[in-house]
Amino acid sequence: IVWLISGNDRQIHMIREDKLIHGYVESRID
Repeated sequence: IVWLISGNDRQIHMIREDKLIHGYVESRID
């Protein structure tokens, strides 16, 4: 599952589910 979130900083953040750590990892897309 991957989310693409456009924040207030006008950049797109990619949130993906990491099953290894059972959490979510945020990656910034420039």
